[in-house]
Amino acid sequence: MAGYAMDHHATVRWATRPGGSAAGKDIAAPLFLAALAVCSLIAIGFSLLGAWPVLPFAGLELGALGFALAYFRRHSADHEKIVRDEHRLVVERRSGSRLETVELNPRWARLRLDTPPGGGAGRLLIGSHGREIELARGLDEAQKRALAAELKKTLAL
Repeated sequence: MAGYAMDHHATVRWATRPGGSAAGKDIAAPLFLAALAVCSLIAIGFSLLGAWPVLPFAGLELGALGFALAYFRRHSADHEKIVRDEHRLVVERRSGSRLETVELNPRWARLRLDTPPGGGAGRLLIGSHGREIELARGLDEAQKRALAAELKKTLAL
């Protein structure tokens, strides 16, 4: 999460990212190739000893690993940006290949932090004119409260 100071004609921005690291996507292909080599050697070794049913399970294992790495790579660029300038508040959210942009009037926008009755992770919501969206889905409770405090300051301008 990042915040910047704002005067009357400036822009303030926040950016949130889920817990995963974007740098991890660079290691996906070498990791898969290493797992492919090791798993194939083990499966072929057991197959030569007469335990040929190991081969389909090795293929399933590699398929599951490939699926998990592809999912991780697709979501490694997930982010949420909140930009507030003098006349508008823009929330841009990327999840996988889907990009969602919502523009609100900052003078009408209302912020609220919903906490469930039994405790647990709450939801930070911002809305205007009957439309509400959730912010900071990848942050923990303390980070959501800090972001809510910063947003409330800029919405009051």
